[in-house]
Amino acid sequence: MATTERVTVTLPADLVENIDRLERNRSRFIKDAVQHEVARRRREGLLRSLEQPRSEAVDLADAGPDEWAESLPCPSSPDAIDHRRARHRRRTRIRTRRVELGARVLLVALLRGRDTHQPSLLEAEAGSPHPNAGGAGLAGGPPADWRRFRQLAAATSRNCWAATAACGLRGACAVSSQAGDAACATERRLGGYERRRPEQRLLYQLIEQHWPQFVERAEEQGGLPSFVVREFEEFLRCGILEHGLIHLACRHCGDEMVAAFSCKRRGFCPSCLGRRMADMASHLVDEVLPEVPIRQWVCSLPWRLRYAMGYDRRLCADVLRLFIDALRRSLRHRAKQQLGLRSVRDAQFGALTFVQRADSALRLNPHFHILCLDGVYVRDEHGVLQFHPLGEPTAEEVAQVAAWTHAGLLRVLARHGRELDGVDEHTDDLAAEQPVLASCYGASAGDVQVLGEAPGRKTDKLTGPTPIAPPPSGPVAEVGGVNVHAKVAIEAADRPRLEQLCRYTARPPLSGERLELHHDGRVRVVFKAPWKDGTHAVLLSPLDFISRLCALIPPPRFHMLRYHGVLAAGANARVEVVPGAEPDEPPQLSLLDGDHESPPPRPSRHPWPWLLRRVFSVDVTVCARCGGPMRLLSIASEPGDIDAILRGMPPRSRAPPRAHPDQLELDLSAA
Repeated sequence: MATTERVTVTLPADLVENIDRLERNRSRFIKDAVQHEVARRRREGLLRSLEQPRSEAVDLADAGPDEWAESLPCPSSPDAIDHRRARHRRRTRIRTRRVELGARVLLVALLRGRDTHQPSLLEAEAGSPHPNAGGAGLAGGPPADWRRFRQLAAATSRNCWAATAACGLRGACAVSSQAGDAACATERRLGGYERRRPEQRLLYQLIEQHWPQFVERAEEQGGLPSFVVREFEEFLRCGILEHGLIHLACRHCGDEMVAAFSCKRRGFCPSCLGRRMADMASHLVDEVLPEVPIRQWVCSLPWRLRYAMGYDRRLCADVLRLFIDALRRSLRHRAKQQLGLRSVRDAQFGALTFVQRADSALRLNPHFHILCLDGVYVRDEHGVLQFHPLGEPTAEEVAQVAAWTHAGLLRVLARHGRELDGVDEHTDDLAAEQPVLASCYGASAGDVQVLGEAPGRKTDKLTGPTPIAPPPSGPVAEVGGVNVHAKVAIEAADRPRLEQLCRYTARPPLSGERLELHHDGRVRVVFKAPWKDGTHAVLLSPLDFISRLCALIPPPRFHMLRYHGVLAAGANARVEVVPGAEPDEPPQLSLLDGDHESPPPRPSRHPWPWLLRRVFSVDVTVCARCGGPMRLLSIASEPGDIDAILRGMPPRSRAPPRAHPDQLELDLSAA
């Protein structure tokens, strides 16, 4: 009798991360190549149809539409095509392919789960073997209930179809094959949801290990402000089940799921800022930005100004207002020339600004990403606002905007008691109040070490071959350190690309995938694209890395998103331009007299399950095994309840809350 031995191989975490990164790059390359090939074939087909038109098109051109329509078969004749049946057959074929794909993905997940000690999935789904299968139960093979297996495959295909359409069958199978990988840093449910494990990420490990030492050295020099300390402490609790969780279960099969609390901070947490990015992008595309062409304007400022703008929110607001005024002035002058307006005041513009605080090297670099309506609104003779696109600006027009901004900087700095050459000691309020934070800001903006082996020396960088890049052309200009870029534009009907642009402008300053541990213990921050001189990474000591994270945290009441023009909250024409949210259902009338309770307010943020469905096509409200609805069992925030849920025990029961003193109590004794 043959024996079967199980061999489990656990790979190092850094090797698994490198393999995952290579696979993602390869999948992205394959996706781009397929898209280019499909576009090329479509263009060749169009050219071929123009050179060699079909006989039907020639007949239509010779006979005319009326005569050609009379020659078509009658709908009741046997020669006519039943489009309804053809459409039904086409949908059936697509549905069958999706189920087959789900079956393949499910089989791969079952086999991977068998090899990596995941008995819960196999015990729930794999029973006695198929009569024609030569295995035994858990030793291999699909479940015995093939109808149940087909339903499970259909549920699997619904969740992975979006990824399959983008990356192909190979990419979807590769995603599902990682479901049982014990060395993976995330726990993937069969439906596609991943529970984060931040404690296995390099960013969390660095902060957890070196944050106490950084705080100790900061206390010797006066300490850090409370909002910085709170940011790091909340990050160390974000995504950890021991600090709070929600407990979900399926109403049909009882499959359970837990999700940890998040910190909801806006400093550097990749997870919470990623959620904020997706929430903000969907809100802007659905409820704020009208269906008109959008152009991105990027404004970078001189290095000598970035230290002060990092903490002085009033100075940052005045500099942004200066650039917005220059941009509005340029658009109005162009509109007057192209549209023949009597006055520039007849043209109304709209824009919104994302304030980014860092560059690819995690240096303090406050700059602006402006999504501007690529045109102006003008009222017609009936008083109705009409949008008029203006097209791409010329290099001279962009240079004029940069020149106006640079000329106004001197006036703004003089009003704030500062100079463009540097920060005066008498006006540096941050160094007087928070010397440790001022040192972090200065070292980050100046790209020098502050707590490393050589404080005051430039940060070490990794360079490679200098890339050959063409000289900048088009709507790009630089005047006195003010760099303006306006190449990226989105068409009015391309809403998916607009949402992608909104995510880019609202992206987090730090990505965990670009952090690596150098052989000497320093942190290697890898750039997305090399610089002009070939620099592709920067090396930071753990303490210098934490100091740069301190500089990335925005101070309190420092707004990161701002609206201008017709998109501003106080604009009179905002109602005519902004699409707005979908109207809510009318509130139900009260049955009791005097009960005039107002309906609950509309939430300011999209729910977490809604964002997962929109961004990743994953529905966490539906069970991944049986397709049933998930229900909330409990929200645990006490250590005893959390420990009970993690051990598989129900949380302890509590007494109902006491009645409020002003609450009406009914006396039922008389009844």
